Amino acid sequence: MLQMDLARSCEELAGEVGERCSALGQVIKVTAYPARSGASARPFAIVSMALRLEAESVAATFGGRTVGNSVVIFLEATAEAAVRPAAAPPGTAAGNSSLRAMLREST
Repeated sequence: MLQMDLARSCEELAGEVGERCSALGQVIKVTAYPARSGASARPFAIVSMALRLEAESVAATFGGRTVGNSVVIFLEATAEAAVRPAAAPPGTAAGNSSLRAMLREST
């Protein structure tokens, strides 16, 4: 199971999952399915690897299940993401300042 901030977009989640899995082999494609509030499904990602052996390595590392060269990995919210207040929408004064703060932190 991968722990991450599930409040991010599907594309951002897929990028982070792919980055973590790339240490175990060549990632071909990642599709993330975050369960939003009110949904009964668990959040997960499907990761397609270049080789079946790489997929098995990803499954062993993150507790997923393989289907051919692909792996299904469940996602879990990090503790800090669960207590973090919701971000202000971009385009608002608060949202723009939080975006600037995130950009400063990443450099």
